[in-house]
Amino acid sequence: MKLERNEYLWYKASLAALGNEYLTKNWEVKLYATSLYNAMLWGRETNGK
Repeated sequence: MKLERNEYLWYKASLAALGNEYLTKNWEVKLYATSLYNAMLWGRETNGK
């Protein structure tokens, strides 16, 4: 089973991660963006959307 990524949420999470100046490595930015993306998805599910 392949899950589809919500491109809009991924874009927003990536922009937020890139905006943090304390992240210095590419893997840190990607990990942070992934965490933000997952939190956004979780937040949507808890709000009933």
